[in-house]
Amino acid sequence: MVDEGRVKRIVEKCKDLPPLPDILFRVEEIANDPGSSAKDLSDVIALDQALTLRVLNVINSPYYGLGRKVNSVGQATTYLGFKEVKNLVLADVFRGVYSRPMKGYGLDGARSWEHNAAVGITARMLARKFGKDVSEAAFTAGITHDIGKLVLSDFMLLSYDDVVALLKDGCMRLVDAEREVIGIDHAKVGALVARHWRLPDELSEVIEFHHEPDRLQDPSPVLLAVYLANEFCMMMGIGPGISTSGATGNIDGDILDYFGISKTGMDEYTLTIRQELAKAQNLIR
Repeated sequence: MVDEGRVKRIVEKCKDLPPLPDILFRVEEIANDPGSSAKDLSDVIALDQALTLRVLNVINSPYYGLGRKVNSVGQATTYLGFKEVKNLVLADVFRGVYSRPMKGYGLDGARSWEHNAAVGITARMLARKFGKDVSEAAFTAGITHDIGKLVLSDFMLLSYDDVVALLKDGCMRLVDAEREVIGIDHAKVGALVARHWRLPDELSEVIEFHHEPDRLQDPSPVLLAVYLANEFCMMMGIGPGISTSGATGNIDGDILDYFGISKTGMDEYTLTIRQELAKAQNLIR
């Protein structure tokens, strides 16, 4: 029987999380304002010298392949565009968000960020066929998709043995085991966290249904990209810690078709993902 009191405590805990840094919302505002200049964006980011250095480190990595060294955020904005630089700031913020160990899922901060960053990068690859706006949204959704685990981890720690027992035969997905044992899953909790942090409704929806896009009548390309990216990353062992064998190996064939990938072509696409992730090590690690 589901402990309704425990579910209520989990929901309340979502509201206790500290707010995201103001700089993230300021950067978002500038990136979405057609009247803003590259200098406006660089001036805001320059207020945090450590953030500036980390962003430039990623921009000058093989992942972007600019062919020349970029020495300022203003230059980076000229080459990559406002939204790309905004996404790098978002990634840096969430690297910090995921730095806290999530013992209930058997994760330290580094592994948690590695998984979420890899899903973001893979989702962006998958969504490129739908245009830059969709691929950028897929990247954002990918790096935020598991934020619910930040809250649910402590409750998972108390219920770990019961959850693992349900996962052990490989027939049940993690979200189903969480719902059965705890009464709520990390995807639903993640949507609650996203709303608490005033993230866009579209992003909250992707976070809530990233394991179950079939629950929506008309899932967006961003949601489908994050679902498939998450499955690929777990299949490659870039996983979320606790055993999730029931979540992989049965990827929805219709969604593979949607992205032009055949069942027989999955190994080849996996190699492409690994090559992309290898170029993005400055972002992932």
